Amino acid sequence: MEFKDYLAILKRHLILIFLLLVFSISSCYFFSLKLPKSYQASLSLLVKSKKIEEGEKEYYAIQSAELFTDTVKGWFKIPSVVAQIYEKANINLKISDLRTLSKKLIARKISSQTLEVKLKEKDKNRLENLAKAIIEVVKKKTAESGANFEILSYGPIILEKRSNIWLNLALSAILALFLSVLLAFLIEYFSPTVNFKKQVKEIFKKDGVSFYPKDIRKMVIKDSEVAERFRFLRSNLLPLNKKEKMILIVTCVSKIKEAPFIASNLALSIGGAGKKTILIDADFKNPLIHEIFGLKNQKGFSELLFDQENINSYLQKTPEENLKIISSGIKLLYASDTIARADLEKLKKVLFKEADIIVFHTPPVNLSSDTFPLFSLASKVLLIIKLGKSTIKGAEFIHQYLKEKGLDQFVVIIH
Repeated sequence: MEFKDYLAILKRHLILIFLLLVFSISSCYFFSLKLPKSYQASLSLLVKSKKIEEGEKEYYAIQSAELFTDTVKGWFKIPSVVAQIYEKANINLKISDLRTLSKKLIARKISSQTLEVKLKEKDKNRLENLAKAIIEVVKKKTAESGANFEILSYGPIILEKRSNIWLNLALSAILALFLSVLLAFLIEYFSPTVNFKKQVKEIFKKDGVSFYPKDIRKMVIKDSEVAERFRFLRSNLLPLNKKEKMILIVTCVSKIKEAPFIASNLALSIGGAGKKTILIDADFKNPLIHEIFGLKNQKGFSELLFDQENINSYLQKTPEENLKIISSGIKLLYASDTIARADLEKLKKVLFKEADIIVFHTPPVNLSSDTFPLFSLASKVLLIIKLGKSTIKGAEFIHQYLKEKGLDQFVVIIH
């Protein structure tokens, strides 16, 4: 796949991506506002010898204090001691797991004789009571141990813990973007439509000529890159024998807005190559060819079917000398039956008297049966597939149908 294909997939699912981003960011914002306040406290405990002798004894006293600091640190990992602290603070603990209880208070050694105890609570008063209880319990247990140490406390320092809304919003946006893009590609992968050029090649056993919507929702400029692609398409479609005449059906799988422009630009390109060309609009439900060329649709193909001797009255001139247009004419309710009843072989001879190349623009083959009677006239068929819109089943059906009819198939891919 080309980079443009990835962009086209994202463009097709732009609304989905946008909605998921908005939902994720707004949900995160309101959730952040609704988060209950919480408080975090830091309490420092210093283990100090009550009496330090001079000389060698002073060294051993410091070593002993350091070892006792490790002992105090260990108390905070004992569930019974933690439970005692909470009981002293008059806080009811609803914890059944002893391991969880031992993690309620976190103590770490920040120097040889100093401990930092960190604790969290949603209520500030409870946090203050808990800090006082820690000091009282640690001092009491130190006294009960009979050790020649005293506990000095500093703090607690209590801070309100607030969520970083901007960080949360940024993270939620990144996560939503990633998930929405992933979802878009998953939808494409499992969807019933043709989404990749590779799928077109798998169905039709050949590469298609690529166009982008913005390039062909209008008449192309003669010397543009897009016009060159139509010349390439023309060279593949026109018969090798210059005297040979041909009827080309231009149709699409699923309704595609660009289809009449493909037919019109191709007919212009063929006319520009010196071939006398007639472009016929056989899409009775949505006739657009006459509008593209700024012509009228007072009468056209629907009337010509049973008035073939007067074909000249149906031919409309265009700025291209070698190209003439036959508009759709009045709307036919049962177009396929009406076309089938007409003398198509006679129509073919009449058309070939006026032009070398006849291009029919017809409605989508998987949505209308109007095209099928015309396949009996066709030499070649140009199928238009739009990625993300044309169905796989529709493409496979028409490919197999045309293959059985022995008609040459060519493919245009709209990205």
